[in-house]
Amino acid sequence: MRFRPHLALIGILTLSIIIIGCQPTSGYQLITNLERLPDQVRSWAEAYSQIFAGTSMSDDKYTYVLISTGPAADPQQKINILDIREEEGKLIVEVDLAGEVSDTAQPGQNYSYPFALARLPKTQLPVEFRSTVNSELWIPRVVGVPEGWLPFAGPEGEVTYSERRPQIVLGAMPPKPGVYNDVRIIEGLARVFEATVEQDWVTNGIPHNHSFTTAAAGAPDWGFFRFELEPLRGNTDLLRIYSTSAKDGSIENLVTVKTTGAR
Repeated sequence: MRFRPHLALIGILTLSIIIIGCQPTSGYQLITNLERLPDQVRSWAEAYSQIFAGTSMSDDKYTYVLISTGPAADPQQKINILDIREEEGKLIVEVDLAGEVSDTAQPGQNYSYPFALARLPKTQLPVEFRSTVNSELWIPRVVGVPEGWLPFAGPEGEVTYSERRPQIVLGAMPPKPGVYNDVRIIEGLARVFEATVEQDWVTNGIPHNHSFTTAAAGAPDWGFFRFELEPLRGNTDLLRIYSTSAKDGSIENLVTVKTTGAR
């Protein structure tokens, strides 16, 4: 009988260890109010909520993870983060997304931009997103983006996207510093076949001076790309950024940038 208290204590300790072992190791917190976030984090979340991707960023204290569907025609479309845990040297983020969201909106119908955001103590672990309802769903990563860079950060009124769910998105377009300040820098993300992004100028409706570059990753992921272009002397109407169809060579994912002569 005198051994029973010790046995009971061992049982309690064992149960405690089991319970603790079953808890998420990351101690994450779901974020629903962007207004309470630091400006840098809020801007990042708002920008990446516009594309289908799983991505992350860190500040001095926290790592933030974001999963977004991009534009959704269904106003009831939802997405949730169900669990975050460490596994085999990675941070695994489990979500309840079944597949890539349809963009078949009716005329006059507004899109929603479903996303889920969480934060946890700062970590250097690589982040991987997994669907709990469709193990074959690949959630696109964002590859090669410089720290602080954001998509959809170009000059307002200059950039036009041909699709509501663009697979090429531009970001900042700063002039190159120093003696080469005539060079125009175009940076963006592309989710395209073989990571190939193409460019040309258009004058009087005629494309010319074609070139191409390779993004940091190809579809189904998003890869960062960069063009350094010396603008032509004289008037040019447009700069075009696009990919071409592997099937017939036609232009896809067209993004146009207005120009005002030489830049």
